[in-house]
Amino acid sequence: MTRGMLGILLLASCYQASAQSGAAETGLPAYDLGEYDFDRGPSVQVDRLWHIYWAQLLTPGPGWSGMTHMEPLGYCTYRLALKLPHNHHGLSIYFPTVNAACRIWLNGKWVASSGIVSDKPESYRAELTTLLVPLPDQEENVDILIQISNLTHPAGGFSSYPRIDRTPDLVEGLTRSNGIQNFFAGCLIAMALYQLILFFLYRKGRPFLWLALICLGVAIRAMVIHGGSLLLPNLFQGVSWETWKKLEFGSVYAMVAFFPLYIYDLFPRYATRKHLVFFVILGFLTAGLVVITKPGYFRDCPRDCARCIPADFCLRIYYDWTRLERRGMGCEDHLVRYRGELSVHPS
Repeated sequence: MTRGMLGILLLASCYQASAQSGAAETGLPAYDLGEYDFDRGPSVQVDRLWHIYWAQLLTPGPGWSGMTHMEPLGYCTYRLALKLPHNHHGLSIYFPTVNAACRIWLNGKWVASSGIVSDKPESYRAELTTLLVPLPDQEENVDILIQISNLTHPAGGFSSYPRIDRTPDLVEGLTRSNGIQNFFAGCLIAMALYQLILFFLYRKGRPFLWLALICLGVAIRAMVIHGGSLLLPNLFQGVSWETWKKLEFGSVYAMVAFFPLYIYDLFPRYATRKHLVFFVILGFLTAGLVVITKPGYFRDCPRDCARCIPADFCLRIYYDWTRLERRGMGCEDHLVRYRGELSVHPS
């Protein structure tokens, strides 16, 4: 009887050990952190040895072969064999925003998800969030599997590479980064409110209105953009992912119109209309298209529209400078007039 019980216990322990080791033995080259000291070193960015299985939503299992072809829209599976230090504890892996829905397994166990992963648009749901996933303590070999589905965002997959570090260090770094971004966003919102007050106080205060809208657009974008604090999506979780993307893109497009309007009304005696109408129509037209269409249709426009702002400023300087030179004014007179306009409030 005693021998039988010992045999059963021995078989059970062997089965458990083989199951744990088999879950992490993938046959893939491992990202080796076995000798890394997380107590002294900085966080580690996991930027290589990810195996990609395009157009497949795979579940944990053996016998996979990597694929590297990826399109902006679609679905795939990421897999990584990770080797950690012996007897480690208190480690976590931080996933920045994943475009646009994901499901994560560690050693065959589902541990976290963002949105709803699916290859069908009717059951798919995107979500704008980040994930901090604890790694199993004292397990040297960890098999990370991530299903990703992206049917909306112009760039699928990781917005930036995941990082591994001690959990308190990751939380401290994220809290500090989000706090700084929210502080500056709050300052911009306060500036926007102050400019709106000035707009209502002064009879010719339209420059204050345009500057308030510019500050508000920059602040909102900082709180919803990838790599930002994501304060608004975390506070209003019922708002859809598409709404936040429209706010992000629309704020850039609208500033293409707000900035030349601000410059034009700030210097009414010297400003010209040569390029004003073009930039205003461009900004409002693209912002309107963002509102009525789905995210992704104008994925290249943010960079192009962002270039329009310095281009508009340079054109405005060029046209006004040549206009004043024709009147016989020198460079010094031009700068003095600019400083005078900036220091005087509209009345």
